[in-house]
Amino acid sequence: MKVTKTKDSPTRITLEIEIEQEKVDSEFEKLFNQARRQLVLHGFRKGKVPPKLAARHIKDELLASDVLEHIVPPVYTEALEQEGIIPVSEPELDFKPPERGMPFVFKASLEVKPEIELADYKGVEVVIPKIEVKEENVEEVLKSMQKAATKMVPVEDESYLLAEGDRAIIDFESSENGKPVDRGSGKDFLLEMDPEKFVPGFSDNLVGMKKGDDKEFSITFPEDYPSDLKGRTLDFKVLLKEVRKMEMPELNDSLAKEVSKKETLEELKEDIRKDLQANLDEQEQGAVQDRVIEKLLPGVDAELSEAFINYETNYILNDINKQLKWQGASLESFLASKKQSIENLKTELRPQAERLAKIELIIDAVARLESIAVTDEDINKDIQDFADQTDQDPARIKKTMEDEGTIPALKYNLLKRKVLKFLAENAKVDRVIKAEEEKEKAEEKIEEPVSE
Repeated sequence: MKVTKTKDSPTRITLEIEIEQEKVDSEFEKLFNQARRQLVLHGFRKGKVPPKLAARHIKDELLASDVLEHIVPPVYTEALEQEGIIPVSEPELDFKPPERGMPFVFKASLEVKPEIELADYKGVEVVIPKIEVKEENVEEVLKSMQKAATKMVPVEDESYLLAEGDRAIIDFESSENGKPVDRGSGKDFLLEMDPEKFVPGFSDNLVGMKKGDDKEFSITFPEDYPSDLKGRTLDFKVLLKEVRKMEMPELNDSLAKEVSKKETLEELKEDIRKDLQANLDEQEQGAVQDRVIEKLLPGVDAELSEAFINYETNYILNDINKQLKWQGASLESFLASKKQSIENLKTELRPQAERLAKIELIIDAVARLESIAVTDEDINKDIQDFADQTDQDPARIKKTMEDEGTIPALKYNLLKRKVLKFLAENAKVDRVIKAEEEKEKAEEKIEEPVSE
């Protein structure tokens, strides 16, 4: 395949693509044989017509459109990848019908992103809040681990009085005006003694009961209760069969061994501290990247074509649609609920689309000026990482992406990551303590005893 690129304007190019004769002839022959297998002529069984005779009925002129359909899309995609082009519009094709024994040449005219000149993108001065891992942050994580390790323990003391926060195993029945309520009974039901759980006020009536006690009481459901029970009064009979207490382990070396691979509590704390610091470093990197981009955006001097803005708008719409699908909805239902048309939504999204377009121009410019590129190894590593996280076969993931044509999108996302990392690493970062923290430190200093 031979590709010649001509720049028609800052935002439009024409690709002249030549497909070698052998590929054209091979496609003609493949389609001819497919058609011959379906050909029926007098005196011959279906698919048994000799090639020379079949050629009188299956003309190349009839096959030409199918040849185009089979060879142009994949070759066009390959040409884009070969030239490193990300189109922002569908191509306008210009060609003559393909013929056997000759290379096939076609032209594709398409909209692309303009190139910009970007100055002073290194050493950008940014200010971000200075955030440090505090001991209280470590303690919060430890407490959540401690809470997660809480266990239910049966209460052996027969005189123990059931209290809020306990767990109760009960049998219960409910009735209304002497008639049993449908699905209103249970056996060996595990009840969390929390006034906000189960039926409102139910657990309050059980506080102070002992194992083996039974009790009868009535509850009137509130008018805003989310079921057909709202406003109704039910009579309950409850037997307390077992009481369990929630026992939280102590913060010590034993807990550290239980919830981690660490031998001591101090080792676990240090591990938590490192994880928290790594998270903060990642957040800080993101904050620096965002601020650098915000500083560079005003310097983007380029006329954005409608095709480019539409390209970014459709990207946003696709993202919105994906999020809605995860929520069990669709873009159509979302628009209907808002009584909004797709065109109105696109108008609302235009400022966001223009901003994304300018950010892409920054990414492209820095990548070009600094020779930042994405390799096949980068792509394979990202796919492998995703496969490891989701316990999938990386080869299958890659094959699916190739079939769906999403490899170029992945490649550009990886390029964007590399460029943003480069910009952050080359920025001049000033880390300042937040005003509230400065105030707290000042107050702590005032409270310190003055040495004589």
